[in-house]
Amino acid sequence: MRLKLEPGDIFRVPAGGIAAWANAKFTAPPTRWFHYGLIWMPYDGDWITIDSSTESNGVNVGLLSWYLRNPGDEMSILRADIPEDLRHAAPLALIPYARSKYGYIQVIRLILSGIGAAIRIFLTEFGSGRLWAKDFPDMLDRDAPICTRAVEIAYLAVGAPIIDPRYPAIPAAFEEAVLEGVLKEIYYIKKGDGNERK
Repeated sequence: MRLKLEPGDIFRVPAGGIAAWANAKFTAPPTRWFHYGLIWMPYDGDWITIDSSTESNGVNVGLLSWYLRNPGDEMSILRADIPEDLRHAAPLALIPYARSKYGYIQVIRLILSGIGAAIRIFLTEFGSGRLWAKDFPDMLDRDAPICTRAVEIAYLAVGAPIIDPRYPAIPAAFEEAVLEGVLKEIYYIKKGDGNERK
């Protein structure tokens, strides 16, 4: 993987199944990206990553190539528009969370909150609205972060928030940050097509 990456770059991979459908249909801005993590440092032709996942039941260290194993696997890589030294420090800010558990309860709270917000929007706008991050209360926990919260925590810890800390760091909030220019997509990768496109 010959990519010009830097510590603190953010990788994201798409959702599948009902999560993909819900993100695309009900959130604003709509997004197909679902799992997020941080790129830390190069390692043996690959990149070490830090993310929070259900597979490891919390914050863990992995390799970027793990997300591009099969033909058709996709990834987008984002870079925050903040000073380089802060960006490079962000992955290290997650080290204190390395033994944290995954926030399963937070996922349930987000789903219930989303259902409540959807009902309010349906009743007030007759189903024409979508759910923005600001429509959810911020009930995400620092002690058991989900993947998006882990990335948000890292940037908050270095004093450079990339997501408005008043609202939960859901995938749509990252998409909104891209639209606002806070984050910029630097690569799109699809396994098997032979190209990494900027």
